[in-house]
Amino acid sequence: MYIDITTDRFDELNKNHLFFLRLYTNIHYDEQGREQDYSKWQSIDRDLGISFDAGNFADRSLDYCLCVVDKGEQKKDDKGNDIEGMMVMYFHAASARDVNDWFLIFSDYSARAQNVEDKYSFLNLLWMLAKKSWSVQTIESCLRRYNHQSFPFFFSALGKVCRCLSQGKQIAIEELCKRLGGRYKVYVPPIVVQLHQSLFQKRIEDSNLFTLVDEIFDAPFQPEKVIPLVATNPLAAVYKWFHSEEGLSDYSVLRPVFSMLNENKRLDVVKRYFHDIRLGHTKIDFSIISQFKDNDFGEFIRYRYCIESPAEPIILTIPLLCDNIITLYNSKGSTFQTFDGVLDFAMTHCDMAHPAIKFKLERFIPVCDGGAVYNRGYFKGFIDYSTIRIIDESKLTDDNLVQTIKQLLDYYGERLTYPYCKHHETIVLTEENVKNCQKYDCLGYKYYDARWIVDYKYVDILNCFMKEPLKTFNQKIPVDGNMLSVEVFRQYIKNLPEKFISNGDGEFVVGSYKRSSQSVDLMLVEQYSLILRMRIFPQNGALVGQKFDVFGFWNNVEKAHGKSYYQMLDEERKQAMKEFEALEGEEVKKRTISSLKAELGKDISNNGYFEVAYDRNLLVKLIQKYYHKSSFSEGDHTYEHEFLVHSNPTTNFKPFCAPELAEKHNPSIDLPYFWCRGNECFHNCLGNQTLEKQHNWHEYSLYHMIEILGYPKIHETEAGYEPDPVVWKFIAITNKVAQKFKSLKCRSCGHMLFSAERVTGFNRYNYYGCINPSCSENRKLIYLNYCYSCKKGLIDSRDSKQCPNGWYICPTCLSCCDDAQYERLAQRYVLSGRPVPDHIESKRGHGHNDKKEFFCPTCGNPIEMITEENGNTYKGCKTCKRNFDKEAEEKDMYGYH
Repeated sequence: MYIDITTDRFDELNKNHLFFLRLYTNIHYDEQGREQDYSKWQSIDRDLGISFDAGNFADRSLDYCLCVVDKGEQKKDDKGNDIEGMMVMYFHAASARDVNDWFLIFSDYSARAQNVEDKYSFLNLLWMLAKKSWSVQTIESCLRRYNHQSFPFFFSALGKVCRCLSQGKQIAIEELCKRLGGRYKVYVPPIVVQLHQSLFQKRIEDSNLFTLVDEIFDAPFQPEKVIPLVATNPLAAVYKWFHSEEGLSDYSVLRPVFSMLNENKRLDVVKRYFHDIRLGHTKIDFSIISQFKDNDFGEFIRYRYCIESPAEPIILTIPLLCDNIITLYNSKGSTFQTFDGVLDFAMTHCDMAHPAIKFKLERFIPVCDGGAVYNRGYFKGFIDYSTIRIIDESKLTDDNLVQTIKQLLDYYGERLTYPYCKHHETIVLTEENVKNCQKYDCLGYKYYDARWIVDYKYVDILNCFMKEPLKTFNQKIPVDGNMLSVEVFRQYIKNLPEKFISNGDGEFVVGSYKRSSQSVDLMLVEQYSLILRMRIFPQNGALVGQKFDVFGFWNNVEKAHGKSYYQMLDEERKQAMKEFEALEGEEVKKRTISSLKAELGKDISNNGYFEVAYDRNLLVKLIQKYYHKSSFSEGDHTYEHEFLVHSNPTTNFKPFCAPELAEKHNPSIDLPYFWCRGNECFHNCLGNQTLEKQHNWHEYSLYHMIEILGYPKIHETEAGYEPDPVVWKFIAITNKVAQKFKSLKCRSCGHMLFSAERVTGFNRYNYYGCINPSCSENRKLIYLNYCYSCKKGLIDSRDSKQCPNGWYICPTCLSCCDDAQYERLAQRYVLSGRPVPDHIESKRGHGHNDKKEFFCPTCGNPIEMITEENGNTYKGCKTCKRNFDKEAEEKDMYGYH
């Protein structure tokens, strides 16, 4: 097998020649029932970028494949020229029958074992021994390549890691060691054999330790077979414990059993232990919690990892959970781990050769269930507005009118050009002159000052300023300055008020409108009128949302109908929905009116609106505060009237429910809410996170366990339950450690980077520095954060430049900032009644990406469309010579050959 790979990645792999692939099975069947196999082998370390069709490569039943690098060659293009930075790497699946492959694997273990902090030095060796069918003769031939003095070292290694292998393979290891002059003792825990045979009564010689234990704990509870063993068999005692409400007679039995269980069952042990404390079966014993964190038999947990998920990120859920419970207790409930504490914890538990971790906080921290968030995409707003205007005749000057006419013709038509000679610009060119200028490359073109060609469909616009009205032609219409009339245009503008609702004395009323759909008349009104006053209307029909029924109206409607919404027939549902919308719409309008009274300091008029002097800043504030987008109209979908919806993340990112109660109610409708990841949330999923609401120990979360410990960290508010700051800070810093773990390394000295001391507030966890006093980069600030847009690109200030607005550029999607981002930052201040800070206010409307403006992450210069000599165009950077279109293609180029 061979693949294309970058030179840097090849050099990295070529250091030890071994790497793991994982099989991603993807099989479909077409309409004729024929199998379509789209399965792929991919490198576990995604940075390697190895991916190819699975085909017949390796043993697919194992899901993983240990590979051996054979060689690398410089990649060349079709003309035989070297392609800079690219290699062709040849490799094969490690074979249990190949002595050379075994020699590489044993050598890998030997090298890694020299590092006493490397807890996974045996990873490749144990996986091969556990997963492959090998012969004693092959491994013996391999080991005999080493000096006899090395044999005791390998005997010691086999004596440790092989204890989890099947009985049959251990007998083979025993024979191997005997041939080489060593000893090995077969180890199959009697408690496992006894319980397994009692439950299943089948042969176990070919099953490894973890398979046997999993089969036991996955089996239905059979009390008649288990209870007689409980007194003498710790495994049976724990198995029974999972299936009853009774406590253990001796909780020390958890210590030897814990490491044999799989990850899910180990977490169940922790939850069940706390449940027993809750029930009074036992008292908290932190020596037991410490065993859950770092078990005396923890090597078996690592053995299981090597066999079942080799080289995958190491899951640290349970040790992290227990470590923080201990920290919370020792701090008398004041804190969990700090950022640097979590980082140090991760370093001591990870695989040093493959430093990748997963905390999987979702296993003990509630994940967002959608909440109730602002319907940003569709809700039209709680208010509407109109402006009272009068034509400003002082603006109707000939110069202004001529300029506007030309703007309209330039927009709706095409200005004509004429040829000129670049050497004699005043000479009028004849047809012969044009040919000569073309020949000597001195021909140019200039725009006429007043000549256009306009499509016939815009004839109505043309007639606003033509001396003589044009008829509709099914063709292009030529227009020149002699056809235009400033006076006709002036009179047209003076007559515009007739097209709107009159307010007397030359005043007229203009409703709100979307600028994107602005007509010529509205554009002229904006340009040639004064705004005197504005009217603010509460919109009729604005709703909070049926799904949330915050006022209980839907519940009342269902009671009146005597059945739930889903039990109703279609007509009943329609009627019930009308009733609900009427009741909630009335309540929402009442609250909006009350809010506007307080905001504007006056009562609503009998006509149903608030009329105040025009104030642009006030109008902008009201539009933002009351979420105005456009007017309600007949035919609207219900979701255009609903303020709240469930959030629907478009990525695989699972946000944790860590809301912070807002200081004030939402001003539009007087409802309390939380701030969650910079957005308003009116409902969260923390309602069952207290012991009062939860009795099923399988569902225990961190909140339940620390409440049992005596330190409840969640409290009820008028908007629902809110965690104490110590919890959401812990969630945030732990996520940041997990996301950035692989990059938190100084490139100068190799020391770990820690959060910056010079940056205050929570933003410090985006800034890091090397604390090695002898390092040339000591204390130098490094910005490290995931892109807010794509959620995939890790932005590192050592590699990424800033856009003109000061935002670091994502190397993956090239995002920096946009207007919506600045509006989200400003909204928090608007809703809380505080002034928007200058550094945000000055950027509003000046974002980049929504205007299709992007910048090079390497140098910070604008990304442009570049045209090559052959006419090909691409999106690139002229300074760095980067072709971003080509780079996007190359991300998917690694394929099967």
